[in-house]
Amino acid sequence: MTTEEKLVKKRSSYKGRLTMFISYLDTVESLKNSDIAELQLRIGKVESLYAQYDEVQLQLECAADDMQSQLNERSMFESQYYKALARAQNLLTKYNKSNNGDACSENVTRASNHRLVKLPTIQLPKFSGSYENWLEFHDTFSSLIHTNDEIDEINKFHYLRASLEGSAAVVIQSFEFSASNYDVAWKVLCERFDNKRLLIQNHVSALFNIDPISRESSVVLKRLIDNLNKNLRALESLGEPVKQWDTLLINIVTHKLDQKTYREWEECKGRLDQNSSITFDLFIQFVRGRADLIETLEMSRNLNSTSHKSSSKLKAMVSVQHTNNNNNSNTDSIKNVCPKCNGDHNLSNCTQFLALSNEARYNSLPNYKVCYNCFKIGHYANHCKKPGCKLCKRKHNTLVHVSEPKVSNAVATDNICQRTEKRSVFEPSTSINNVALSANIGHQQQDVLLSTALVILLDCNNVEHVARAVLDSGSTSSFMTEELHMRLNLDVAQIDRPIMGINNVTSHVGKRCRVHLKSLDKSYSTDLHCFVLPSITSNVPGRELDLSTLHLPSHICLADPTFYKPAEVDILIGADLFWDLLGSQKIKLGTGRPVLCETRLGWIVSGPNTSNYASLISSEIKCNFAKTESHFTGEMDDIRQDLTRFWQLEEINSKSSSSHYSPEEKLCEDHFVQNTSRLPDGRFCVRIPLKNDPELLGDSLKRATQCLFSLERSLKRKPETSQMYHDFLTEYQLLGHMSECEGPHSCAGAYFIPHHGVLRESSSTTKLRVVFNASSPTTSGISFNDLQMVGPVVQDDLLSILLRFRQHKYILSADVAKMYRCIEVHPDDRNLQQIVWRDNSSHPITAFKLNTVTYGTASAPFLATRCLKQLGLECNDKKTAEIILHDFYVDDLLTGSDDLEEAKAIRESVTTVLASAGMPLRKWRSNEPELLSEISETSLDLNIGSQEPNKLLGLGWHSDSDDLCFPLNSLVTDGNTKRELLSVIAQVFDPLGLLAPCIITMKMLMQGLWLDKLSWDEPLPSEIKKRWNEITKSLSLLNAVRCPRIMVCDAHKTVQLHIFSDASERAYGACAYVRSVDSTGDVTVRLLIAKSRVAPIKPATIPRLELCGALIGARLFEKVVDSLRIKIDQIFFWSDSTIVLGWLRMLPCKLQPFVRNRVAEILEKAGSHTWRHVPTDLNPADPISRGVDIGNLLGLKLWWSGPEFLKNDLSEWPSQPKHVGPLPETRPDADIEAILNSRPLTPLSSEPSDCTPLTPGHLLIGRALTSLPQPDYQDHSTPLLTRFKRIEQLRQHFWERWSKEYVSELQQRVKWRSCKDGLKLDTLVVVKEDNLPPLKWRMGRVVAVHPGSDGIARVADIRTSTGAASLVSARRAAVSARLSALAALQRRVLRADTWLLRARPQPPTQEEIKEQEQEMKDIFEHYNKMEAECASQGQPMSSELVDQVNQLKTDWARFLSEGRKSSDPEARLTSLRKSSDERRSSEGESRKSSVDSAASGECARGLRGRGT
Repeated sequence: MTTEEKLVKKRSSYKGRLTMFISYLDTVESLKNSDIAELQLRIGKVESLYAQYDEVQLQLECAADDMQSQLNERSMFESQYYKALARAQNLLTKYNKSNNGDACSENVTRASNHRLVKLPTIQLPKFSGSYENWLEFHDTFSSLIHTNDEIDEINKFHYLRASLEGSAAVVIQSFEFSASNYDVAWKVLCERFDNKRLLIQNHVSALFNIDPISRESSVVLKRLIDNLNKNLRALESLGEPVKQWDTLLINIVTHKLDQKTYREWEECKGRLDQNSSITFDLFIQFVRGRADLIETLEMSRNLNSTSHKSSSKLKAMVSVQHTNNNNNSNTDSIKNVCPKCNGDHNLSNCTQFLALSNEARYNSLPNYKVCYNCFKIGHYANHCKKPGCKLCKRKHNTLVHVSEPKVSNAVATDNICQRTEKRSVFEPSTSINNVALSANIGHQQQDVLLSTALVILLDCNNVEHVARAVLDSGSTSSFMTEELHMRLNLDVAQIDRPIMGINNVTSHVGKRCRVHLKSLDKSYSTDLHCFVLPSITSNVPGRELDLSTLHLPSHICLADPTFYKPAEVDILIGADLFWDLLGSQKIKLGTGRPVLCETRLGWIVSGPNTSNYASLISSEIKCNFAKTESHFTGEMDDIRQDLTRFWQLEEINSKSSSSHYSPEEKLCEDHFVQNTSRLPDGRFCVRIPLKNDPELLGDSLKRATQCLFSLERSLKRKPETSQMYHDFLTEYQLLGHMSECEGPHSCAGAYFIPHHGVLRESSSTTKLRVVFNASSPTTSGISFNDLQMVGPVVQDDLLSILLRFRQHKYILSADVAKMYRCIEVHPDDRNLQQIVWRDNSSHPITAFKLNTVTYGTASAPFLATRCLKQLGLECNDKKTAEIILHDFYVDDLLTGSDDLEEAKAIRESVTTVLASAGMPLRKWRSNEPELLSEISETSLDLNIGSQEPNKLLGLGWHSDSDDLCFPLNSLVTDGNTKRELLSVIAQVFDPLGLLAPCIITMKMLMQGLWLDKLSWDEPLPSEIKKRWNEITKSLSLLNAVRCPRIMVCDAHKTVQLHIFSDASERAYGACAYVRSVDSTGDVTVRLLIAKSRVAPIKPATIPRLELCGALIGARLFEKVVDSLRIKIDQIFFWSDSTIVLGWLRMLPCKLQPFVRNRVAEILEKAGSHTWRHVPTDLNPADPISRGVDIGNLLGLKLWWSGPEFLKNDLSEWPSQPKHVGPLPETRPDADIEAILNSRPLTPLSSEPSDCTPLTPGHLLIGRALTSLPQPDYQDHSTPLLTRFKRIEQLRQHFWERWSKEYVSELQQRVKWRSCKDGLKLDTLVVVKEDNLPPLKWRMGRVVAVHPGSDGIARVADIRTSTGAASLVSARRAAVSARLSALAALQRRVLRADTWLLRARPQPPTQEEIKEQEQEMKDIFEHYNKMEAECASQGQPMSSELVDQVNQLKTDWARFLSEGRKSSDPEARLTSLRKSSDERRSSEGESRKSSVDSAASGECARGLRGRGT
């Protein structure tokens, strides 16, 4: 069915509906009360019928060839339509007259008149939860909807839900949509927001927070009066005595006035009677009069400028009337005054004018009396020199172009006609963190339009500015340029927020501001929070577009009428506002064309635009990508990031220092210092470090309440857990750590924290702990944790504390009881720490404020540990201060001493200092019972005396035997997925690396899963599953592992640190041993710490992996030395790699970058200490690199006690190797091997387009060998070259000879007795080419062959990898190789002859003569070989070369007979020229020129040498 047939069918349907209406009128002769409503409904339907008919008929008229028939059809329909409609109206009129008389007739007439004018729809009020707007909403909604009896309950409920937004909508969200629930929902809403106390507080705050006026303005003063009256009337309606606040209000408001108005007010007060009181009404009357006066003055100034403008306009118009050929040059000097709003701008820049559609703009132009083309006065459009419309090329502006229906636009027209039937479907982006602004991409034949809009922004003085915005639904935030911010002069908040870009490039933004935004027609306004950046993107679009190809409809109002022109972007509106702006309608402009989307700012144009001008498209790819880092990081990304550390090449550990704090960490530290105080009882009182305003938080009460309901349902199924939960919060309240609020709604701007319980059966004190989730987002998407600064780490890391734990003879361990809750939060910040709770589900929900630092908040760890650090800083005793500063890990104390009395003193002093701040120590543990005898039983660890090991910072410890252990309880080892496997590995906690040989096998297994690219829940392959089962069977053996805690012997005299490193192709690592000797000479060697790494996925050589292991050893040494407080007398490093030891003895600058960087770091950290060689079988680091089963690890003495030689004297230790072989990084034979292994063997694939050959390198390393380009050193003097350049000269010389000889070997010619395979298509061939660098072979494919008369192909077309085609002959290839060899020989002959004929101030040395003798021998041998080869092939030698060689033989014989040449340059020049003249006839002009030039140069050098 064609388009025309569809339209005719639609028209028939409309005509049928009209016929049905006429038939209905025929059946109705007299109206009854029951018929009147039906007739009115039918009339309404028929009135809308004509618009539908007119739209279809118009398309048929445009497409029809016979216009007259279509006009007759329209005339017939309209006649029937109007007669039927008039007949229906008469029936209604008769009925009204008969029932209501004259009065009703008057009402009907009035109603009829009203029907002629469509009144604007009364918009329902919107309420988002702001208390300051509640009274206005309540009164308006009550009058329009709630008290309207004509509206049923279900529709009232619908209107109510449509009017609520934000937190207000959440209040009634849980109610089922039914008529019976409307009254309940309205009552709940009123109870929620009809809070008199909060309403009064908000309106009073509004009075105190009036914005100050910077300069006098009638608009600002009137706005001030309106705000005052609004809030005062609201307060008066709430029963507040506002009439008695006159003096207070006047004082508040006068301080907000500008200087001129304030001075006028003071003068006004001076004129009043001093005894009479000044009322607020008098003050308002003064301000209103002042505003009227300023408005009058402003109007006067506008009138003056307008009158001046009018006179100029009159002259211009007169000149136009008298001179037909006048131009518009006079109008350029006329000041711009907008005829629409009288503003100081052109009509094309007027926001009110741009807010209209094209048709409305066109219809309004006659009233402005301006040129239809340039919108200026003084001339007409037919005389305007400005270019015309970009769409139709006529003399009118593009902004007033009205499209006409065309047959060619059937696709676009059909889309427009169906715009009310089709709804746009917008799918949100799957990535919630990305901002992507894509523009022109050079290789595509299309432009991509971004959604742009013109918006009105208010500056600090409430003056309007027009800005250009880009709408992007993928951005998580909105951005503003620095230039726009300076123009608006807005207040900013200083922040430090990272922004992620393309390829994870991070930049930082330091400012954030709030701006008020309006649409051009001012029908929509909102507040927008923007980050301030130097720039957002380049001009959008990338080039000016051709509007004539888009066919835009003229009845719509574009949000950016100049979207097709490249212009700067001032502001980017992200997803925080985008979806609120988006409407439901969409207009498609065709395939490959943009889409028009309706928004509250107007219609936006976005999408691809196919262009026929591909050459104009910029080849630059423009893509602006930003992600404001926040809490939206996915859990899977965290897992992948953690797993990547398994096989990273190395992990760099940085020291934490206050000098390396980030800007946010420094700010957090300064905040603590400035805002922390001590209470009278000594406890700390802190302020929560906020980086953003709490006003950014939305409503959180609803979510917290839902979490409480869910918690109650869960606890109902677990009575014991429920009782512990109630007991915990009851204790929380009894201790004063939380207090009840007056009600859940008592605090404006509060944050309610959801909470849940965590059950820990292994805990000896609190089995169940309530955890508070301050990361729960509010309705604004921001949580309490997002507002807080996390703060720096102020304590030593876990590894440092555990290393010191192994040095003390006597150990003390304790923790701070309820550490977080020992620190109070300032009362002003407690409204951000509220929870909802009730003891029984039948009781009402109660709000509580948390009075102390709360675990679950982002800043809690910093605040608690920083208070502990502050105690150490304030402590006068140096030893105690050091322990508090360095021996606490969060709230756990782990310290000790080698002296029992000193350990007791430490216990007492630390307890006293912490008790002064209300931080009691409990759960004391020690390996010496005497240290626990004086401690009360309530402070002792309840686990003392049991067979179960104690947990010290997660590490198992038997206090009775003083051994470290690794208890594993009920591991689920039958997992069959990567997720379950990782779960088991993560349960083995080994921070000191004592189980490194076992853990490394698990890491290798995990790396294998990563290489296989298995998903998290995909079953394990059978081989890995089998290996994993073997590992899990022996995991229980870890419970039997014991390691002495103390690392040194008693009464030690000397202490040595020995660090061993090793590597294999699978892993590498290092381990450290402490060797201590007591007074009797007994030696004790114990493992201190170890670290292992899996080898990187990218293959690396064993020496390089050994170097990585040595680097880990150097880092271990640095960590151990910095952590221990014991004196270490000697330090030794051991490695079984002689190559690594050789690298460490070289200067790093002579090594390759990979080796150089790591050698430099090793020398920096441990360069002053001894590096020794250890045999592999005696290296205790060997198990780390290869892995050991758990069962074998228990009895591996080499691992736990180190090599046996450490227990002997130094003289019995392994000696250093005397000779270290050549290092791979500088070995010359490796370069020769690389050249040989680069030769092409056969095609790598049968693909005709692939020119890559198979080489021996592929068989060795899996790819072709490559090398970096180097300068040509073949013509340089060897004695003057460095070692590296000599090696490179040898490599280049070998490459030049061997590459040519190899090609010659490929084309050896033998006696042909039968026809061999000739050249074929797609054959891979080697192209002979001189001057190629080493390892570079020119390859090509035969694309065409050209057989001769005998049918044999000797000529072929070759396509090389660069795409170039060359003509190569099979015979010519051998000739080319021979000619190249002859040319090389000729160059050597010339160089040798020049050496012989060269003048010298000093005779040549015997060494130089000997080198030249060897060169002459090589030349003559090479010449004889080539002469014989040419003779065998029947080819003559070059006569020029023959003469040159013969002359060289003569000169060489003369040189040998004379012994030494004369040092006289003048005599030498005469002899040289004589010889040259004798040979000129045979050698030609080129040889003469060369010799003369050389002779002249040598003569000049000789003369300069003698000083003449």
